[in-house]
Amino acid sequence: MTIAATSLPVLALAIAIITMASAFQAGFGTGLGLLAVPLLSLVAPSFVPGPMLVSALSLSFAMAWRERHALDRASVGLCIAGLLVGTVCGGIALAFIPREAFRTIFGVAILLAVLVSVIGAGVRMTPRALVTGAALGGFIGTMSGMHGPPMAVVLQNEEASRIRALLGAFFLVGASLSITAQAAVGLFGWESLLQGLLVTPGALLGSLIGVPIARVLNRQIMRAALLGVSAISALVLLFS
Repeated sequence: MTIAATSLPVLALAIAIITMASAFQAGFGTGLGLLAVPLLSLVAPSFVPGPMLVSALSLSFAMAWRERHALDRASVGLCIAGLLVGTVCGGIALAFIPREAFRTIFGVAILLAVLVSVIGAGVRMTPRALVTGAALGGFIGTMSGMHGPPMAVVLQNEEASRIRALLGAFFLVGASLSITAQAAVGLFGWESLLQGLLVTPGALLGSLIGVPIARVLNRQIMRAALLGVSAISALVLLFS
């Protein structure tokens, strides 16, 4: 669907989804892709993965800047190394996958991300875990727009400010690399850029309202809700 063919109700719904998912990510460190990808794939599929990644750039920068005092440069370097490997592999995979299969890819990727989030309780942040999580995030993110779940598992036992700082920097670099990889294989162009800019106000609004909301909500309940909504949306994608 082109910009000209996108109706105002569909655009408004896409912005609302980005706003909701961005608020969750701004508050808890991750959630944009896991919430937005399945919902957008159902109601506005032209907005994933490229345009959604464009909107993620502003949100990621805001997260990293707000928590810059907690940013660990050595960890960022390890993440970038893993991202480069994962993004290249994801871009190569995209070059051989027909667009008709994207809904299935998104559905499977979401279910895998949910599974990783559920069973990864014992993972600790080590250099090897950071590189591995970043590589997996780069691979999955380039194909579907969801960079976060593997890294969220690696960082789950760190302080909240450190999680938001490192994930913000990770998403900023990851989204940029994934957009570049998608463009290299012909899946991202001016149309995708303009669509992304159209929904970016939703990401900016979400970045403003996310942190205050996170302070008053129970993290465990919100995590369960995030995984539940994502899993249900993935199943709808696979079987609709």
